[in-house]
Amino acid sequence: KSSSSSGNKDEDDGLDMTDIAEAIDSLQRLWTFTSNLKLHLHPSHLLCDVTIGVARTLVSLGDVKSQKYGADWVEKVERYVQLFQNDDDGGNGGMMIKVVDAIKNSWKRNDDDDDQKEGKTKEEHARKRLKTG
Repeated sequence: KSSSSSGNKDEDDGLDMTDIAEAIDSLQRLWTFTSNLKLHLHPSHLLCDVTIGVARTLVSLGDVKSQKYGADWVEKVERYVQLFQNDDDGGNGGMMIKVVDAIKNSWKRNDDDDDQKEGKTKEEHARKRLKTG
């Protein structure tokens, strides 16, 4: 945990937005660095787990914008996970595929929930107008 006193800490869940932003910046630099090494392997081989961790953190913030940003991050490793994280070896690769899929689509579910809530609010408002009209 950083010792910054910027006041960006979310009191409800203990997340420090400054720490999250710094982690994302560091991860972006790592992706750039590993890409520039011109290795004969994709940066996902090195950065898959931490990229998924950042994406999960973004999704956990709960707002659609953060969830879309998390989906953008997980797209960087999606192909690697599909190719190399499978259950052929009896490991938990199949779970990783499910995690990536859940992160990728989380904003859609949240957006649908917002639409349903908004639709219900409009419906309730229309009923109230009928009762008072």
